[in-house]
Amino acid sequence: MSIIACSVAGCETPKLKRGMCEKHYQYHHRNGLLGQAKRGRVCSIEGCERTITGKGMCSMHYQRARRGITDVNIADPVRVSGQTTCTFGDCSKPALSLHLCSMHYWRQHDFGPEGLDRISIHDPRHIVGYSAVHQALRHKRGPARKFDCNHCGGSAEQWAFDHKVDEPLFDAKCHNMPYTTDLSHYIPLCIKCHVALDMQHSY
Repeated sequence: MSIIACSVAGCETPKLKRGMCEKHYQYHHRNGLLGQAKRGRVCSIEGCERTITGKGMCSMHYQRARRGITDVNIADPVRVSGQTTCTFGDCSKPALSLHLCSMHYWRQHDFGPEGLDRISIHDPRHIVGYSAVHQALRHKRGPARKFDCNHCGGSAEQWAFDHKVDEPLFDAKCHNMPYTTDLSHYIPLCIKCHVALDMQHSY
């Protein structure tokens, strides 16, 4: 009994599905080429026969365009992370996405293009909010519960502003709580000592 080979030119492997061997069937299945794509549903990039996923392009070309790659029709796969450096200013960190490092990518994600040039939390020109300061505290010094309370010696639970600055900042979004962007003015306290400390200071 003769064995019918795969219908793909040059392949002599016996066919299993849709006239193709397993390898070519899986390739065509992944790339949306089974049974020829219907007219009007083919990727708009010249020479590509994959089916449309979004914006008139197949999944591969759509993702390339979404990541800011101008030449979406290059032959080889593109992996931005780990292969290029951040394109913002003089930043030399590895690119994560959109040709930006992790820091600049999330700045653009959270604040738009103008957020790319945000300054460090320690820079007096850049006023950040109460919540952002406490996030920075946890990131740089860890959670307060890892320390003993500075006042009673018990287990600390919160980072507390020591109120030892001449002109504290106030955040209207957090009930006008006083704070400072200088992280050295925060101490670990238990809740009872934290409340007592805040009660001693009125602005």
